[in-house]
Amino acid sequence: LKLFWSHGVILNVHTPEMSKPRINVVWFKCTDLRTHDHAALKAAHSDDLPVLHLYVFDPFWYEGKTRVCGFPKTGVLRTRFQLECLTDLASRLEDKGHHLNLRKNISTAECFREICNDYTINAVFAFHEICSEELRIQRQVQGVLREHGQGSLHLFWGYELLHHDDLPFDPRKDRGAVKEIEVFLKRVEGIAPRPSAEQQPCFAGQTAVRWHRACPEMPGVAEVMGDNYLAADDPGENKDPRAELRWQGGETAALAWVQQYFWGMQSLSQHYVGATVVRNLFRSPLGEKATSKLSPWLAHGCISPRFLYEEALRYSLEYQKRDDARDTQTYGYAHRFQRELMWRDMCRFGSLEAGTSIFKIGGRDKVVRWKPEVPKNHNLPYWHWSSDRDLLQAWIDGRTGFPFIDCFMRELKVTGYCKHVGRLCAGWFLISDLGLDWRMGGEWFESVLIDYETTLNWFNWVYACLEPVDLKKPPTGQQQCLEILEGGIHHDPDASNIKRWIPE
Repeated sequence: LKLFWSHGVILNVHTPEMSKPRINVVWFKCTDLRTHDHAALKAAHSDDLPVLHLYVFDPFWYEGKTRVCGFPKTGVLRTRFQLECLTDLASRLEDKGHHLNLRKNISTAECFREICNDYTINAVFAFHEICSEELRIQRQVQGVLREHGQGSLHLFWGYELLHHDDLPFDPRKDRGAVKEIEVFLKRVEGIAPRPSAEQQPCFAGQTAVRWHRACPEMPGVAEVMGDNYLAADDPGENKDPRAELRWQGGETAALAWVQQYFWGMQSLSQHYVGATVVRNLFRSPLGEKATSKLSPWLAHGCISPRFLYEEALRYSLEYQKRDDARDTQTYGYAHRFQRELMWRDMCRFGSLEAGTSIFKIGGRDKVVRWKPEVPKNHNLPYWHWSSDRDLLQAWIDGRTGFPFIDCFMRELKVTGYCKHVGRLCAGWFLISDLGLDWRMGGEWFESVLIDYETTLNWFNWVYACLEPVDLKKPPTGQQQCLEILEGGIHHDPDASNIKRWIPE
């Protein structure tokens, strides 16, 4: 018999002659690192069973490589941010009398096999996944639970603003509803987000589980990344003096930034434009306060989109009571903020329908194919995609010779972040001017972005970068992406952003 002490309660870890303790398991992943508005967390704490809160540093994500270019799947900047998120999550759980159990150097499936050996699992609670690699790991976990005769995996929607079950269409079958953002907005018009308070966990009464196999302390970046770690790429906790913000990972920092951006700086009403407003000549998203900069926290689930939706409405109502309140048009700041959250939903639900096509060279509609793969009787435009690594490296390093592209790519490499307009222009340029396999750009973003989430990255590459390109004009060595000139004129007329990142 082995005894483990947990918040005044001794939990028995079984020996062969004894029955195993019965528990619930909350399986945290890198997209749901919060304690508020968390349906899986609430469900796990809805009965009196002890709860094991789990996060696995699966080597597939932290030591693995991307398929085409071999970049680290999770680069050093995002790994550091995730460790900060997990440190904060662990602290918030401890404040509520519970414990976050961390496992490293082990696959998720093998980790659950160990839990099955040590405990009787009543049920595992987690968020739904959408993309193929995440779903493969999910199926492996379900297989382990079945193999050991344990409880089942209970899945919940919680990453999106609108609940999947409230949609007036089946996102897996209705391409038309997720073909364009304006169509999507029209199809979901009148559908209200569910109140965030409905899924607020209650932590009273359950026993915390401190698993004897868990890491005794939070591992470091190098420890998690293994051979993928390069000290030269790790800025540590220092903020680059050129960066607009140094994001601190975690729910606590996310909630504090909402308070500061909305209520402290009054930026939602005074400065907010929105990340995806890239073609409006009168509103530029490049202003320091023009975007909320919440995307890294949203990507990791540190803050609920439903909470943000409610907070924007609350702020709008309070702001309109002020004597100096600016006139709000129908398409005002609160509406633009909500539209950004809806854009995320379109990417998520659109990826349900698109499946693995968002990772393939032809995209959702096979609009562009590899030249050798296209049959002679095809009627689709095509060109031969380049895989020139020198061209790609120049794009990554911000050495293309086009300042409006290079400033964003340098910022991205240093900070793991750049504005949406920069990502779009860089994507258009990579495809239409450099003629590079667009998946190489998608993989670089996957590796370096601190606000990376699978559907938001890959669906946006297909929907916003690949599909708008004029496919009848293959790269010829002449500039075709006029947006990199127009964008600089409209959004950076005094070249302040360019000068910040390209002093030469």
